[in-house]
Amino acid sequence: MSEVALAASDLVVRPGDGEFALRVPSFELRAGTVTAILGPNGAGKTTLLRALAGLVAPQQGRVAGPARGAVALVFQQPVVFAGSVAWNAELPLWGRGLGRRE
Repeated sequence: MSEVALAASDLVVRPGDGEFALRVPSFELRAGTVTAILGPNGAGKTTLLRALAGLVAPQQGRVAGPARGAVALVFQQPVVFAGSVAWNAELPLWGRGLGRRE
C-alpha cells in the first residue's frame, strides 16, 4: 500500500458566517493514487479542498501533509489570470525558473 500523502482528522470547517459546517472524521490521500471527491452542490467539496490546500483554516482538527506551497489547487474559474488551465498551472513553474518538462 502506498504512503499517505495528505491526511485530515477530526476536521471542522465553517466557510463564511453561515451555519453550514463541513465535518470530516478522517480523510487520507495516498501517493500515486487518483481520488474523486463527489457530492451535490453545497456538500462541501470545494471547502474540503481549500482546507486541504491550506487556503481555509479549520475551526477544529488537523491537516497533515506536505509543506505549505507543495499542494496545488486548480479552480474551475480562472483565479489568477484569464487563459487556459494549462497556462495557469504553468505560471508558478515559470516563477521558479522551470519549463514545461519539469
